[in-house]
Amino acid sequence: MILAVDASSVTAAAALCSGDGAVVRSDFLHNGLTHSETLLPMICRVLGDTSVADLDAIAVTAGPGSFTGVRAAPSTARSGQRRSTSPFSTRKRAL
Repeated sequence: MILAVDASSVTAAAALCSGDGAVVRSDFLHNGLTHSETLLPMICRVLGDTSVADLDAIAVTAGPGSFTGVRAAPSTARSGQRRSTSPFSTRKRAL
């Protein structure tokens, strides 16, 4: 399973994907730039019963984007990654 997180724009999104790339569960919020408040609850909803330890990887977008957004997603995901052996990856967002 792969957890993918994007908070680099006005819309924040999280998705849980199977190893073959199929989306198992996803969520997004278009609440403006409130990602520092909404990102962690969104990730928890997407993970559901899946433990962070069960993840094969965690991926986040690395911008371009808002000052807080491009920092909120990687730091939130990185803290989850430290509780598992999952690799952590960042990718530039396609414009």
